[in-house]
Amino acid sequence: MNNSQTYGIDIGALANGKHIFDFSMNDAFFASIEQDIITKGSINSSVALEKTDLLIRAKFINHGSVELICDRTLLPFYHEIKSENTLTFNFSDRNEELNDEIVLIRRDTNVLDVSNYIYEFIILAIPLKKIHPDYKRKDEDESNDNILIYSSLSEDSEPEDTSIDILDPRWEALKKLKDSL
Repeated sequence: MNNSQTYGIDIGALANGKHIFDFSMNDAFFASIEQDIITKGSINSSVALEKTDLLIRAKFINHGSVELICDRTLLPFYHEIKSENTLTFNFSDRNEELNDEIVLIRRDTNVLDVSNYIYEFIILAIPLKKIHPDYKRKDEDESNDNILIYSSLSEDSEPEDTSIDILDPRWEALKKLKDSL
């Protein structure tokens, strides 16, 4: 992905202090990325930078919608994206991502390409289970992945005793070994 001309921030020319940059991502943005999760969408991103002599704090606020494919029905649907994420760019003698929140950038970096960070934050805002809104159960909570457990027991029947009967001679030998200790 080479979007540095469109999504690049000229940090070399920025004075110390707060600065705000607005970006728009559309179908062309998602097509320029080699991925198959998002093909269509419209996202507005606001990046608030606070630059000092030693670091840059960046707050990314993304909102909009992206087209996803339902995991149950394979039907496309639009999912609303709202996210706020913070990154700290520390000036250093090398480029390195230390963790999810701290990135080292070289002191001589003039342009900071934020397209990859915006894309990652959009991907993080997509739920693990992508369910079309028309097929979502009423009792499902978006933040809680429900696990369906199927049983052959009817609601009126009592569960059988779940104690384990040792029939295999290997288990019997292990039981004897355990009892001897």
